[in-house]
Amino acid sequence: MAQYASPALRANFNHLYWDVAGFGILAGSTLYFQSIYAARLGANALQIGLITAGPAVMALLTTLPAGRWISNKPLIKVSIWGSLLQRLAFLLFITLPWLFNPASQIAALIVISLIFTIPGVIFTISFNAMFPELVPAEYRSEVIGKRNAIVAVSLTLTNISCGLLLDALPTPLNYQLVFVLGAAGAMLSSFHLSRLKLLTVDWITNSPPRAGKPTMLRLDLLAGPFGLFMLSYFAFYAFQYMPSPLFTLSFVNELRLTDGEIGLGNAFFYLMMTLASLFLFRLSNRFGNRRLLLSTISCFGFYPIFLAIVWQPWIFWVVSGVGGVVYGLISGAMLNRLMERVPDQDRPAHMALHNLALNLGILCGSFLGPFAGELVGLRTAVFVVGVLRAMVGLLIWWWG
Repeated sequence: MAQYASPALRANFNHLYWDVAGFGILAGSTLYFQSIYAARLGANALQIGLITAGPAVMALLTTLPAGRWISNKPLIKVSIWGSLLQRLAFLLFITLPWLFNPASQIAALIVISLIFTIPGVIFTISFNAMFPELVPAEYRSEVIGKRNAIVAVSLTLTNISCGLLLDALPTPLNYQLVFVLGAAGAMLSSFHLSRLKLLTVDWITNSPPRAGKPTMLRLDLLAGPFGLFMLSYFAFYAFQYMPSPLFTLSFVNELRLTDGEIGLGNAFFYLMMTLASLFLFRLSNRFGNRRLLLSTISCFGFYPIFLAIVWQPWIFWVVSGVGGVVYGLISGAMLNRLMERVPDQDRPAHMALHNLALNLGILCGSFLGPFAGELVGLRTAVFVVGVLRAMVGLLIWWWG
């Protein structure tokens, strides 16, 4: 348990908790409502998909070069500057209604997200490589579970508050205030990242000693078992992001939900995710990360399948709550299982490949979603995605 950790470890854990609390504010405001804002400006499914997929394209182009560049750099300093530069984008969102008409604002949302992906990639790789060194294996399930719970609470409260604010104030002032709140959360997160300390460091580089000369261009790893493992994760991420633009259009154009109602449904999701995350440590210890992942990922298709079958506003709130329980356990089990499969002596190379699988999954899913919606219709596409999500469990069972 974390209470038996050293004071230095506990300090790092507390900063990691505050970091994710700030990210929850960002996620519950700007990150969640930017696509809804685009939809209310008149964006179509492809444009909404680009808000997600555009950064994934840039991430795919920069992940391996960024990983090579990071390999000889102090991880904490790289992650701090990466997070600060990435999060400047959220300040720019505030100014969009003053500078552009609705059509140009949609384009600006896409372009800004694309450009600021580059420091985001640097931050993601460096933080993921650094995390196992900040949190020893015996504390990892507990810290990850608490981080999931904290981000869920932070995001839930922010989501509800932003929904009420958006319904109460006129556009675009309401969205600008939401973007201000998101920028504040981003800065809170970056501040606490800057307070982290690696406990065993090289006095010259301020980075942990690593055996041998590190290299990030380790595509040879894909030829072994880790390659199939990453293929199963890629499928998960693709089907996770495939319905995102479809959901947004469904909420706005089909269900005719207000921003407050959408925020309330999302709040239910993260409230139940919070409760589920509190049991992650206990369940991981009892069943093991692989068994827990296999048992929860079989329910991954619940949310889109039931949303497609019962096309009514109330089902959004019900399935959001159940989906939050499922995702709260899946996300923690996936991260824990990833850490088990990544060797301690070669984390950056393996994490770079994971980041590649993540962004390739986001890219493919975000483009396939709008295409499927145009091909078979919105409701049918959402149902098909649910079935595909359920089938991911087979890949995890075979290769995970």
